[in-house]
Amino acid sequence: DSERLAKSIQNSLVTSADPENDRVALLKKERIILFKNLEVPTALVECGFLSNAQEEAKLQSIEYQEQLARAIKMGIDDFFSKGLKQ
Repeated sequence: DSERLAKSIQNSLVTSADPENDRVALLKKERIILFKNLEVPTALVECGFLSNAQEEAKLQSIEYQEQLARAIKMGIDDFFSKGLKQ
């Protein structure tokens, strides 16, 4: 379910907040240490790179931050609307 959650959030972010973003999300083979023993769906959302001046400027914008937050929420809502796998 974590992979499905991450894909749902990624799709929503690209569609709603950054349609020109053509990066492909990398699937981690190993679980992130913080997420290792969790039994609930988890995802790490990285919204940009501060090493990229254009992305840094966008990330400082309240409007863009709100756009990202709405897109993340939409991705989570989409994930839960399809139900959890038992």
